[in-house]
Amino acid sequence: MASSSTRRLAATVRMGGPSRGPRPHALEGRPVAVMGATPGRFGTRRSQADLRQVLAVLGAYAMVRPWLLVSSAEERFGQGGAPAGSLAEAVEKYADGFISWIDRFA
Repeated sequence: MASSSTRRLAATVRMGGPSRGPRPHALEGRPVAVMGATPGRFGTRRSQADLRQVLAVLGAYAMVRPWLLVSSAEERFGQGGAPAGSLAEAVEKYADGFISWIDRFA
C-alpha cells in the first residue's frame, strides 16, 4: 500500500498541483528534443516515450519527429564518443530537424 505522502504527491500531480502555480517551469512553452542511446537493442524507445509524457505535463513542446533511438551504442560511437558512420548522419539530420522545430516557436 502506498504511503500517504505518495498518495498526496500523486493527487497533486493529477490536479496540476503547486507546480502549475503562478511561476512557469523552466521548460514550459519551450521546444525540446529527446534522444537516447543504450547498449541494448531497443534504443531507449520506452524511456523516450515516458520522458515525452513528463515533458508534456511540464508544458514543454517535445519534437514529434524524427526520433533518435540508438541501440548497440558501444558499436555506434567512435573515438572520444563521437557518433560514427550512419549514426553521425542520423545525429546531423536530427539536429537539423530540431533547428526547424525551434524555428516554429521563434
